[in-house]
Order: sequence, then structure tokens, then C-alpha cells
Amino acid sequence: MEQTDTANLHSKTCDTCGRPHVRLDDTCELKPSALAERIGNIPEIWMNILALADRPTLRSTIRVNKACYSEGLPYLWYCPDDNDFRFYYVAKKKRPDKVDFYARFVRHVIYTAQTDRGNTRGRLDKNLHKVVAPQFPNLATLECTTFSLGGRTKRQMTGIFAPTLKHLSLADNVDDGTQYYSERVSRDAHVSWFKTMLERCPLLESFDLGEDNGVGRRDFHHFLCCMVHLKSVRLGRGNEHLLIDHVRPLLKSLRVGPEWMMEPNSYEILSKMHALESLEITVGPAPVTSDKLLSLQSLTNLKHLYIWSNEIGATRCAVTAQELAFFLETLLRLTDFRLYLEFDFFDLESAVKVGHDLPEGYPRFDDSKSRQKYLSYLENIAEVELEAAKAVQWNLALDNEPPAMGG
Repeated sequence: MEQTDTANLHSKTCDTCGRPHVRLDDTCELKPSALAERIGNIPEIWMNILALADRPTLRSTIRVNKACYSEGLPYLWYCPDDNDFRFYYVAKKKRPDKVDFYARFVRHVIYTAQTDRGNTRGRLDKNLHKVVAPQFPNLATLECTTFSLGGRTKRQMTGIFAPTLKHLSLADNVDDGTQYYSERVSRDAHVSWFKTMLERCPLLESFDLGEDNGVGRRDFHHFLCCMVHLKSVRLGRGNEHLLIDHVRPLLKSLRVGPEWMMEPNSYEILSKMHALESLEITVGPAPVTSDKLLSLQSLTNLKHLYIWSNEIGATRCAVTAQELAFFLETLLRLTDFRLYLEFDFFDLESAVKVGHDLPEGYPRFDDSKSRQKYLSYLENIAEVELEAAKAVQWNLALDNEPPAMGG
């Protein structure tokens, strides 16, 4: 008993480790572990921190010790920005081999209008096309933003379209980034990015093509025949002419515009793209009939479906609640759904006494739970819709019945 009182009397919580010490003079010091100094022996929590750190933090972290340098360097150079893309922080004159050393860590490049331009101070550089990025032997993903490939030389495009490239994403209008009149006049070394990509990137697995990039139907057919490793294709608006037979098993995402949807066979072509997982349609003022909408039920892999008009409320859809419920029950994988069209069964919503949350009154749901909720809502609407149709038929029968002949 006396020993316990003495221990409680002399116990003290350490501010460093948070544990009580029996002796008042017993201190705890945090010392770096010898194992942590080894290269490649960093705790998992620090690996997660390095994966989420920004570039200034990574620049400071790699200076801590050899382990942090070895583990943090791939994260720092995984996706370089415009300045790092030109290796401003590397002493190229004294150690030119350092550029190739850091370039092998690059896996992802976001290519902008200012990348590799020699125009970082807002003035047109005289040696615009002479400053070229090094070769990236392990580059796997390339994202080209708007106006990023306009006026590039073949040597510049060769640097980014690496033979190891597997994922290519091009934004809208990537090939028209001429910001200066003098550059537009003297652009004699301009080449097609599509031709360079086709020659240099045989291992492509995914291809994302934005709007207004000028890819022809014949070139795209040749591209699909050459890319034997291609698994996924995404097409933006303006590429409806590329919906050929060869793209059917590869097309995962598609966005189409109202001009093409006015074509008589547009819905028929869409119904044959069975690999589609995401479909966004912009329709014109012409009404959407039930035959057109129900033809899309063959796209059983759809997860994301948006259909809207140029002007909300300007396009009507002649689909009943029962037909819409059948359409949704067929597409079992659909969990993200929007139909910004005007339906006739909107007038029957007040007759359904259920607490369904329907933002803006348009058919929509975001997940499996809201999907089931909306399907139950459509079933209730369908019942009211059927009763209303029976009442109309009954009234028509009474009007058409001949009057009774008197005595």
C-alpha cells in the first residue's frame, strides 16, 4: 500500500510521449530511429503524406534525408508543371545528365498552351521552337488542354507523344492555339498532332477526343485498326461522324449535339453502341417520341445518361410514365440519370400523394437508393395515368353512343 501511494505521488505525465513516469527526473526524448535513415524504409503513414503533398512540400521533404529523397522524388516528378517541364531547377550546363535522370520519373504530363513555349514572361521568344523538352522514357498519361498543340513543331510533338504512352486525353480545340499574329504568319513548321501520335504511340489503351479537333473519318478508322491495345474511346461533341462500326466495342463515353440528333438515323446509330457507359444528348426543339427514347434500352451497360434540350422546357417527350419505368428497369446499371424534357405525366403529379423528392420536377436520380424511389414514383404515376386514360375512353364511348329512340 505504501509503495502504491509513493508511485502515485511521484508519477508524472510526460509531455513528449503522453505516458506517466514514476520518477520525476525520468525524461523521454524522441530520437530518430536508425532504421528510418535507411533508403526505402519509410513508415506507411509518411508514404500517404508524400502521395498527397503539394510540390513546395515535396521540394522541402526530399532534403530531409536519403530515405525521404528516394521515396519523395518519384512523387515530385510524377506530373511536373510548366516550369518543371523545362527543368529550370536543374543545372543543365554542369550536369546535363541530371535532366535525363529526373525525366525518367515523369509519368503524367498536363500539356498546356504555355508548356514548352519559351514564353513564360509574356513575350514571344525568338527561339520559340528551339527549346524542347527531353525524352520521357516512362511517360504513361498525357493530357492536352485547349490550344495546347497549335503551332507545334514535329520535334516538340515527338517529345510528348512517347512510345510508352497508354492514356491520351485531348480537350476541345487543341490545335488552334496561335496567340500572336507573327506566330500565325510564320507557322511553316506546323504538323498534324494526329499523324505524329499515330506513328509514335502504338501502346495506347485509352483515347479521349474533345470537341472540334478535326479528326477525319478515314484517319480515325486507320487509327482504330492500328491500335491493337486500345480498350476505351471517349468522344465529345462534333465527333458524331466517327461513330463507325469499328468503334462500337471500344466506345465508353459519348456526347452528341442537337444538329446531329436531327438526323433521321441518329437514334438507330446510338442504339448500336452497346459498350457505352456514359451518354449525354442535347436535342433540338423536335419532340422526342417514345420509339426514339425506347430504342436506347439496348444500351444495357449505361451508368450515366443525360438528355436535355437547348432551352429547358422547349422540347416535349411523348413517353408515358409506364414506358419510362420499363425503360429504366431494362437499364439495370443506370445510376446517374437526367431527362430535362417536358412530359405529359407532369400534370398528374398532384394526384400522387407520396413524398417523393423531385428537384425541378424532371426525371432524375443519382444513386441506387434514389433510383428505387423514383421507380416507385413512376409506378404511382402510371396507375393514375391508366385511370385517366380509361376515363377518357369512357367519355368518348358515351359521346359516340347513339341517342335512345323515343316511343
